Amino acid sequence: MTEATHDVEGVLLPRPFKITKIGPAGLFVNDVAASEAFYRNVMGFVTTEVVDWQGHRCVFMRHGNEHHSLKLYPKAARAALGLRRSTPVCVSMGLRVGSYRQLRAAVRG
Repeated sequence: MTEATHDVEGVLLPRPFKITKIGPAGLFVNDVAASEAFYRNVMGFVTTEVVDWQGHRCVFMRHGNEHHSLKLYPKAARAALGLRRSTPVCVSMGLRVGSYRQLRAAVRG
């Protein structure tokens, strides 16, 4: 474990920021409609937007008060993005930090 040497708003942490929220997450899925149904019917997400990107149906969903908590993209879109078929399922993962100052400190390293 890394030593806690960064004073982040009065708390010593091993990095110059505190993660306060995880998300939104973006996933490549085999079947966008089936995945949307699962996240809606089983997990309680709400569809907030559906877009057609280069012939691919992409779905944006929320949980709670966020506009986009989860983004679903078809695996077939990987080629249009210039990605390999072996590209992992996770397209993106967002992290929120405590303040803009913390973000700048993280970028500085």
